[in-house]
Amino acid sequence: MVDMLALWWFGREDSIWAGGEEKVMEGIEASEMATELLERCRIYVFFRGDMFYPLELRDDADAVANAEYNPGTTRVEHVSGRLVWGRK
Repeated sequence: MVDMLALWWFGREDSIWAGGEEKVMEGIEASEMATELLERCRIYVFFRGDMFYPLELRDDADAVANAEYNPGTTRVEHVSGRLVWGRK
């Protein structure tokens, strides 16, 4: 799931990595670049029952507030896989 979201983010026009090779940083492995990108992203994955959906929010506090406002949410993870709210 994280890989799919990362691919979606890479392709966005407003992405820091948009534009392909011209913005690729010299000497950085693709996996390092992906890790850095995922940490910079403000995308959170909300889980509800047997489904999930991504949201782009300001920060962890905003994600927690959204989760608490929606009682059906069981957990929230940052797109990198880091648990932000709830239990795995």
